Amino acid sequence: MKLDRYNKPITPVIDIILHNKKEDMVIVEVGVWQGETSVYYIPIAQQFTKNIYLVDWFRGNPEERTHAPIGDDPHKYDEAQHDTRKGVLIENLREIGATATILDEDSVEAAQRFSHKSIDFCFIDANHSYGGVKRDINAYLPRMKPGGIIAGHDYDKSGQPEVVQAVNEIFGENNIIILRDHNNPQLVWSYKVE
Repeated sequence: MKLDRYNKPITPVIDIILHNKKEDMVIVEVGVWQGETSVYYIPIAQQFTKNIYLVDWFRGNPEERTHAPIGDDPHKYDEAQHDTRKGVLIENLREIGATATILDEDSVEAAQRFSHKSIDFCFIDANHSYGGVKRDINAYLPRMKPGGIIAGHDYDKSGQPEVVQAVNEIFGENNIIILRDHNNPQLVWSYKVE
C-alpha cells in the first residue's frame, strides 16, 4: 500500500461509523488524498453499506501554491499531480478490496450530486482554510439526514485556527462534540444534525 507519512487512521471516523451504523447508510468523505483514512473505515463500512463516496479533486488547495515542495506538503496545489494522487488512491483501495464511488471534482460541485437530507455521515478533511472549511460545511450540511453526523478533522486552535473558527461560527463551540484521535494530535469535531 502506498501511503505517505500521514498513514495513521483517523480513529474517530471508525468510531462514528460503528456507533451510527445502519443498513445502506450513506457515507461521504470530503478530502481523501491517497485514502489514508478511507482504507481503514471502508472495509468495516462495506459490511453494511455500499453507499460510500470519496470526494477529492486531487490537486491540493489553491491557497497553498507557494508553500513547501509537493513531497513535503500534501495540501500544496499542483495540477500536474492529479493523475498520480488519484492513481495512488485507486491502487490503495484495490489492494484492500475496498469499493467506493470516487467523485473527482471540486467538493462543492460534488455536493450537488446528493439530494437534501440524503447523507448519514459526512467527514470533511479537505481545504483547511477558513473559507474552504465554511464552504464545505455549508455545501454538505443541507444534504445531511436528520440525526446524521457531519464531522471534520484538524480541530486544533494552535495548528489549524481557521478550521476552529469556521466550525465554531457555523455550529457554536458548545454545540459540537470534540473527539480525541489516539493516532494523531489533531482533534475531530462532530455535530449531530437535528
